[in-house]
Amino acid sequence: MLRWGIVWGALAGCAGTLTQGQACDRVAAALCLAEDACTGGDDADACYDQWMRACCAGGCDRPAAGTEDAVDGCVADIAAAGCDGAGIPASCDAVVPP
Repeated sequence: MLRWGIVWGALAGCAGTLTQGQACDRVAAALCLAEDACTGGDDADACYDQWMRACCAGGCDRPAAGTEDAVDGCVADIAAAGCDGAGIPASCDAVVPP
């Protein structure tokens, strides 16, 4: 199991405000797993680390930029996009920094 799946599993049960780190974790995991599935790659960990640094920008503990519903929509749109190469869905704009 990829390490962020373990992290997210631990965070998902926490009550309180969604943090940027939690939102970034879910989006990064979805994006990197999708990329690896489409390219046949095996560098999901490197992809994840890069996304987390860019997404959190040193502020993983701050409140998330988007709501839980926005994160859910972003992750669902990533999964639905498949391998069309369109990049990050527009629904993710409210969740991750540009």
